[in-house]
Amino acid sequence: MTASHRQGEPLASEASRGNRASIGRRERGLATWLAAAGLVVLGGVLAAGVVALILQTNAHRVQGAADLVAITAAQAKSLGTGEPCAAASRAAAASDVEVVDCSVGGDELEFVVTVSVRGGNRAVLLGFPVPAEASAHAGVRRGG
Repeated sequence: MTASHRQGEPLASEASRGNRASIGRRERGLATWLAAAGLVVLGGVLAAGVVALILQTNAHRVQGAADLVAITAAQAKSLGTGEPCAAASRAAAASDVEVVDCSVGGDELEFVVTVSVRGGNRAVLLGFPVPAEASAHAGVRRGG
């Protein structure tokens, strides 16, 4: 024993072992909890990404359908084969969307057909359909 050591007091090495043991008990499982929290956060980010992807894909599909419906209506107007909005409704039904609004502006030579469609009910998120709306313009402009 050393002169500075008193009877009944633990040696310095014994005291440090006791402190390490109590620290170890406090930190036990901390890495597990951190890993679990990280996995929960990662799962949430992935779920949000999947939702965003579904919404974006559906919006693009409906916008493409709106473009097709507007071109079909403009072609019907240009060829004089029928009412442009009736042609738009038929094209919309074939594209699994619904015409919300259809208007034709201009005269027989220069015109613009504007359509708004709603659809996208084939996309489902958590059992609910994900509708989207889009609008498009098509027409003929003659001359310069």
